[in-house]
Amino acid sequence: MSTNWRLSDSNKDGKKRVLVFVAPTMTEHAYHRLVEDNGKRQIYAFPIFLFIVLIQILLFRYIIKRSFLPFQKAIVRYRENANTSFDEGTIPLELRQTAREFQYTIQALEETKKERLQAQQEKYALISGISHDLKTPLTVIRGFSEALLEKKVPQEKEQKYLQTIHKRALIANDLVDSLFEYMKIEHPSYQLHLQKIDICEYTKQFFAQKYPEIVAKKFELEIDIPERPGYGRIDVKLFDRVLENIVENSLKHNPEGTIVFVTFQQTHHKNIWILADNGIGMKDEVRKNIFMPFVTGDESRHDSNANGLGMSIAQKIVALHHGTIEVVEKPQKGHSTEFRIELPQDDEMGVL
Repeated sequence: MSTNWRLSDSNKDGKKRVLVFVAPTMTEHAYHRLVEDNGKRQIYAFPIFLFIVLIQILLFRYIIKRSFLPFQKAIVRYRENANTSFDEGTIPLELRQTAREFQYTIQALEETKKERLQAQQEKYALISGISHDLKTPLTVIRGFSEALLEKKVPQEKEQKYLQTIHKRALIANDLVDSLFEYMKIEHPSYQLHLQKIDICEYTKQFFAQKYPEIVAKKFELEIDIPERPGYGRIDVKLFDRVLENIVENSLKHNPEGTIVFVTFQQTHHKNIWILADNGIGMKDEVRKNIFMPFVTGDESRHDSNANGLGMSIAQKIVALHHGTIEVVEKPQKGHSTEFRIELPQDDEMGVL
């Protein structure tokens, strides 16, 4: 059965036109049959749809797994301390930036690992050095005191024994004090007490106070410091220790008649000290290790007055001031050993 519509009309020329519309009539039987056929199609279509989805999931999983395989291999190699580099060409374009970030992360972890290992080695060296340097004076103190207590020392030598015990006790006390200062300034929460001062005048006053000791040891002092003021911020008490340790290092390891040179200048927004001498010089091994605690060379180790921490403390103090200190590899003419200290200048504290 069907439903017919007929429409007659004429155009503007008077010609008659007829529009016929025929539409099938949906019977109840036809409707139920259509529903039944559609249900059958759904029964067949659903498994096909599930199959297609499953194939897509497996394919997507394979692609993802293959894309991340270089990352997994790199992680395994990193865990085994092997080479973690991989070919970027094996990675999809969408993941290459992630791969680069991953590589940067691996490199940062490697740097952190090296720094941690170095810190551990320094800590072990520090403990070993403390044990070594404390053992010597304590052994003397123990042996001499036992001899005095057991009346094994002739009366005329008792004073000499007591003087030796006192001297060794001072050495041990100085080592403990230096160790305490070393640990204190190394602590992350340690803060400087900075003061705005005339650096030129400060340096002059320091060496004016140090001059009698330098002369007493039959050394000479030559100073080259500008007459005009030069301002900066330093922790005066701590920076005294830096200059003191460098000068003492020169006085201990050079013969009489050695000249100590002191130069200060301000340039390129920096405060620069040059502390040098024309003594016996420094071996390359000592120069390279001089800022490491207790590994400053055999000369320091055999010096009963050296505790092996002085130059390491000096370096840490300079670092706290955001500066640098180095032993110049090739000193300028007339210098055998040359220390160079550079501290940044505050923009408001230039030469006035």
